Amino acid sequence: MKDPELIYWTTEPNEYLVAVNKDDDVIGCVSFREISHNTIELHRLSVTENGRGRGLGRRLIEAVIEAGRRKGYENLYLETSDPQAGPIRLYERMNFTRLNETKPTQHAPAIVNWAHGIVIICFNMKL
Repeated sequence: MKDPELIYWTTEPNEYLVAVNKDDDVIGCVSFREISHNTIELHRLSVTENGRGRGLGRRLIEAVIEAGRRKGYENLYLETSDPQAGPIRLYERMNFTRLNETKPTQHAPAIVNWAHGIVIICFNMKL
């Protein structure tokens, strides 16, 4: 994680969850925020190198899903980039729907070309 003090993650209006190991070292974090009256955005997700391979990313996303449902939201939206193959597979396994170019959301085009040829891919999940 590039922000071990979690400053970027904990800035309002973000809500956040952290995962710690038995020594209370942060090994994962996820933040989310409201982007409309019925939608939250999974804003950031990171798991340290030594925290990977244990299903921690999935559990953090599941916690955001549960928090969103508990708060009455209907959708969980997220954006990632095409170099993030592992997270993309995880989102697809978790039944997020990949949005396509022909159906942009009100928040961002579903797939847009970004700096240096990176493609931003947007997903949504009905809560």
